[in-house]
Amino acid sequence: MDAFFERVLVGAASVDELLSRDFESVPGQKSDADRAGRRLAAWCRSCASGDWRQFARRLDRDGWDFALVLERFAGVRRVSSAPVPGWLQDAVWIEAALRGWMPVVVGVGVCV
Repeated sequence: MDAFFERVLVGAASVDELLSRDFESVPGQKSDADRAGRRLAAWCRSCASGDWRQFARRLDRDGWDFALVLERFAGVRRVSSAPVPGWLQDAVWIEAALRGWMPVVVGVGVCV
């Protein structure tokens, strides 16, 4: 997979995808930690009205904790053995269509 689509995959991944075994944490910079904190706070506000104790229970229910979430929100990469999500295959097709190059896949119909 080329670098552009790798960035798309990481940047557009859902919270569930980022916290799955398909991704692993990578070392980041101070700015990454700040961004991770803002994302965590926004998630807390949206799902627990800013109540950090209630939010901690929500994370615990899914087997997550603040440290893991902050690590993953700060920086991740896809595990090389992880399958490519279907939505990324769609993004590759859309990008090719917008560039005017349509890949031909045997057995798959294409509407033009």
